[in-house]
Amino acid sequence: MGPSRDVLESIPWNGISGGIGTGLGLMVILAFWRLMSTGRIVPAEQVDRMMAAKDAQIAYLQDALTKRDAANSELTAQVTRLMVQGDVQTRVLQSLPTTTHAGSDHVATSE
Repeated sequence: MGPSRDVLESIPWNGISGGIGTGLGLMVILAFWRLMSTGRIVPAEQVDRMMAAKDAQIAYLQDALTKRDAANSELTAQVTRLMVQGDVQTRVLQSLPTTTHAGSDHVATSE
């Protein structure tokens, strides 16, 4: 055990420990990522189920947004039609002559 111990003691561990720690950390992260991507940590079937659930939720929300946009478009068109109709009615009422009838308590104003 003498010669191998001498070799280990001759290595300047203080100078290279930062590089080894960083390299070791990077290796652990890469190994963990590889295990996850190949389905060894989280089973691929479970990941597929989770992704399918997310895809179904996205499709549901997109459908809801489409329906909401269609309803908003219809309401906007309805409000536009009502505004035009109200404008026409206001102009017709404003164009009517205002007269006062003798003996009447109800007098139309020209405001």
